[in-house]
Amino acid sequence: MPYADVLEAQYAESRRPTAEVHEVQNYVQAAFAGLDLIKKLPICLQVVSKLQQILVTGTRGDTYDAGRLRERLVCIGDRGRGIEQSRFVPPPNGDVLREGVSDWEKWINADQEMPVLVKVALGHYQFETLHPFSDGNGRIGRLIITLQLIEEHVLKHAVLNLSPWLEPRRDDYIDHLLTVSRTGNFDPWVRFFAEAVKARALAAAETIRSLMAFSQEVIETMKDAGARGSVHDLAVNIIGYPMMTIPKVQADLGVSYPTAASAIRKLEEAGFLREVTGGNYGRRYICDRVYDELAES
Repeated sequence: MPYADVLEAQYAESRRPTAEVHEVQNYVQAAFAGLDLIKKLPICLQVVSKLQQILVTGTRGDTYDAGRLRERLVCIGDRGRGIEQSRFVPPPNGDVLREGVSDWEKWINADQEMPVLVKVALGHYQFETLHPFSDGNGRIGRLIITLQLIEEHVLKHAVLNLSPWLEPRRDDYIDHLLTVSRTGNFDPWVRFFAEAVKARALAAAETIRSLMAFSQEVIETMKDAGARGSVHDLAVNIIGYPMMTIPKVQADLGVSYPTAASAIRKLEEAGFLREVTGGNYGRRYICDRVYDELAES
């Protein structure tokens, strides 16, 4: 999905977002909710059920059992081909599924004599094999990876997103999970998972370094131009604004509308911002350097 579509949807209040954009917005909301929930609770069914409900709200997955363990049998494979043609059939709904999720809860919250990444990889395999919800299991499973790494004090912030690495390798990802179920050999899956984490960690670190260098460039340039007050504040915070409006900057900086407009204009004149709405009402500005870095990350 184009990164711009998600950014535009934050400001285009008069337009209803596409189904794809709505799913991304739900995922972001679920991620923030997850970060808040694990401050008070361990990763458990109560937490992941709430996240799944947020994730599917207003989507085709928003069915009668949203936010609860699925109440029907599901099959992994081509739609409509039946159980016999499915690549994998998760545990049936009911007692078997409830017991499996209970075992998963206990396992991921227990101290394990293994490296953290191995524990997270095995926990992810267990969750996806259980396939506990009617929809959104892949997205919830990837979000749980981040939450586990934060709980294990490997990450301080949710800066690791495996989806850009896993999505182009979707068939390999599914094959590795199926191989574990068929053979009981976890090693190839763990190596695959560790490769994904390494690649995305390096990519995230490079993005952060690049954004911080750009931030310093903006600060120094505006400082040399005599920037003070809100102009300086906006320069300092610019990497948090891939797209902005005057009211948004006004609210975030706690300044008047004219002051926010003046700060944006000065950064626009310096070449750090670009107005993208042709001067019409509800003008939006984009910071191309920040946008490009985030779009590629």
